[in-house]
Amino acid sequence: MSTKNLFYACLIGIMSCFFFTACENDDDKEKDSLIGTWQTTKSYVGISQNQNGPWEGEWETDETVRIKSDANTVIVYEYRNGKWHANTPEPYTYSEGKLTVGGETSDVKLTENTLEITGYDYEPDDSYYKYVVQYKRIE
Repeated sequence: MSTKNLFYACLIGIMSCFFFTACENDDDKEKDSLIGTWQTTKSYVGISQNQNGPWEGEWETDETVRIKSDANTVIVYEYRNGKWHANTPEPYTYSEGKLTVGGETSDVKLTENTLEITGYDYEPDDSYYKYVVQYKRIE
């Protein structure tokens, strides 16, 4: 799994939570519930020769990524060499349960204090990858 793909999966996941289709008040409530800072708790990378699986992979504890979001952009922070490093803020779009950030689209599951982002990627060697990143709200 490349760092870039994990970065976009994380970014896409947090952003897809911002816009849910519903009445205006529900949209505002959902959007407000996603604004904040999220810490990764674990991640999964699966590989398959088929787009629909079966996936071979395992869950790993991962606390090296934080996502901070507002109503328009998201910033991914990576923990390296004992410090948090911010990446460039990215705008996002959301429609019908799909979040798009940096040209990558992912699915999102959200509760009040947990967030799960799922994305897929295809490599030229005919391998398919499934990325799942779980977060907890920290602010």
